[in-house]
Amino acid sequence: MRCLVLLPGFVAVATATPSQIHLALTADPTEMAVQFSTTPTFSTTESIHFGTQPDNLVNVVSDVAHVNFTDSGNAKYCQQHHIGTMTGLKPSTEYYYQVS
Repeated sequence: MRCLVLLPGFVAVATATPSQIHLALTADPTEMAVQFSTTPTFSTTESIHFGTQPDNLVNVVSDVAHVNFTDSGNAKYCQQHHIGTMTGLKPSTEYYYQVS
């Protein structure tokens, strides 16, 4: 597991398997969208776990949408893009999350 600071008040924790992990603000200040990529054979039951303690990620986003994508280059690299939203976040609070 690795930890990196992305925005004031938020800290990300991610496993090595998912890649291209991004956070984005939503119109609601108590939410943040999480997007990541995997290979299409990874899983269709992805989740995002988050919380205020790195060893106690008690909140789970299980409604993670996904779509398969194949690039137009010669290699035809295939990926599965996933997006979910963490809700109920409090301002000025440090959060940890893990995608799986």
